[in-house]
Amino acid sequence: MVFICAMFLLASCVTPQQKTEQDETLNYYKRRVLSADSVDVANRKVNEEKRVLEAQLKETTQDLEQLTATNISLNRSYQEVLQKYNSLVSQTGEVLNTTSYEKISLQEELAREQAKLDDRDRQLSEAERELYEKENRLKVMEYSLNEKGAGPNSYDQAEVSWKCRQFEQALDHQKQQMSGLFNALNGALANYATSDVSVKETNGELVVTISQPFLFGLTAGDITYQGAEALRKIGDAFKPYQGVSLLVEGHTSTDGTATRNWDISADRALAIVQMLTDLGVAPEKLTAAARGYFAPVASNTTQQGKIQNMRTVLIFTPSNDGLFIWAK
Repeated sequence: MVFICAMFLLASCVTPQQKTEQDETLNYYKRRVLSADSVDVANRKVNEEKRVLEAQLKETTQDLEQLTATNISLNRSYQEVLQKYNSLVSQTGEVLNTTSYEKISLQEELAREQAKLDDRDRQLSEAERELYEKENRLKVMEYSLNEKGAGPNSYDQAEVSWKCRQFEQALDHQKQQMSGLFNALNGALANYATSDVSVKETNGELVVTISQPFLFGLTAGDITYQGAEALRKIGDAFKPYQGVSLLVEGHTSTDGTATRNWDISADRALAIVQMLTDLGVAPEKLTAAARGYFAPVASNTTQQGKIQNMRTVLIFTPSNDGLFIWAK
């Protein structure tokens, strides 16, 4: 303000050009003051929103803890009723006939407990989702204040920037997972001939191709010793990578009917999935698929081509769940 007053007092004893320069300087500092006020107001607004959100987050966390405790209690009650019911059902037919009323009562109580449990599960899921959303919003606010600086549109800009950063981090993690698995598979299968077992990367997926003579023999339906050993190595390499799923495809030649070849390819894919499960691979990460003779890699007019087509293909695919969260 002192500067502005001084400029006003000197205005009467300056040239027109100097007067213009002084006006421009005065307008510049006025704009700076207004801009500083705007940023200050925006900062106070974001800080207030952050304070309110933190209070809501604390309240939601407490609600979630209470719901979790209630859910545990309901589960315990449900198990007690279920145990009573199963104990009653296991008794002799004579006892069941004499206690049919008690049995019906227990069934009704069991149904009521199940309904309460289902309702609490829904409430718990909603509370977890609300908590997740508030935590993300709080992280965006902190990012806006700490890294971008507040302004009239800073929160929206910071949210986009923060989501981009999270998406990039999820993408980097996915690439690291696939790169690590690729190296692990190559190392585990290095001693096998590429005509028997091969590993390659295609469009972000890892594809392991195993020939039928190596894995099943030319005619047998059982996995060979060497095939089982290769699957054990593949399973050991695959198990640490939680964010990757595996599709097992069975393929055949054109010998026999289409229906018969569908069955053969399905049986072999299922046999491999079962073995990998027995080796400790999580079943939810595995899918079996029958392709029959409808996806050949060579001509079926020669015996060599048929042998190439009789194969098992293992396709490792990264999960995109983490990417979809930040792409919204």
